[in-house]
Amino acid sequence: MGGRFLTRLFVYAFYGSLAAASIVLSFAELRWMQSLGVFFILLLIDRLIHINQADRKLTELPQGKINLNEYLLPTTTSIIEKASERCYFLSGHIELWLVKQCFDQAEIKRGLKHLEIKWKVADKKVNQIIKADQQRRTTKEEIKKLLEEVIQKAGERALEREGRYVEPQDLFTVLAKSRLELTRDFFNSLDIRPEDLEKKGIFS
Repeated sequence: MGGRFLTRLFVYAFYGSLAAASIVLSFAELRWMQSLGVFFILLLIDRLIHINQADRKLTELPQGKINLNEYLLPTTTSIIEKASERCYFLSGHIELWLVKQCFDQAEIKRGLKHLEIKWKVADKKVNQIIKADQQRRTTKEEIKKLLEEVIQKAGERALEREGRYVEPQDLFTVLAKSRLELTRDFFNSLDIRPEDLEKKGIFS
């Protein structure tokens, strides 16, 4: 948790410094410094354009083995990181924590709204199940293995719907098909069926 915070702090500091440097250099008297300032500005603009995108697109898959983490949207990565941290430090099953973190995403809230389910009700329900399951202790290795399985299935779902990236909706949908009894109990308690989440436009 501390490592992720320090990494983000460093990234924000780097881009903040780069922005400040680009402004100063752009107004410099020397031509080469002005050019460098313009280059930095273009670099920052390109970064802003791609800030909510994954490193790679599923529509451009290479041959052979791939690293699915490169195809996750930043929002998907955030769900996975927060869920794994809470699972490790607060106990409970990783799938339930993934479900809970999905509720922070606007597209999941829209999906629940289309199903006439209040996301706060869903959040309260998953909290109750997590609390009842907090005697469970999961090691980092177990969490990693379980996450790999979920990410793999989410990637397959993203490909089936011809998506460009692995999005939070892909995580949520594959979790609805889980074989874990606790996860099934959550979705059943809200009368959410996997086929409901496969309907076109449900998350739009």
